[in-house]
Amino acid sequence: IVSPNPFRAEIRVAWSVPGEPVSQARVIDALGRHVATLDRQRAGDSVLWDGRDDRGRAVAAGTYYVEARGPLGPATARVVFVR
Repeated sequence: IVSPNPFRAEIRVAWSVPGEPVSQARVIDALGRHVATLDRQRAGDSVLWDGRDDRGRAVAAGTYYVEARGPLGPATARVVFVR
């Protein structure tokens, strides 16, 4: 679950697989390049992404993918960052 989408300042990402921990969450760009690592979360929790990369730099407007990996495999959500 991602909200709001598209977003300008930050987006909230939540996973909805009850009881399954998310071992890794990251943001990748449309070319599959790593952009940012998000805090590890348990299912049902949410994390915010503020449109910045791992170095704190603002990313360009465009389409990104938030990928969460857990015991059942990856789950991906498409998000759109606008300025």
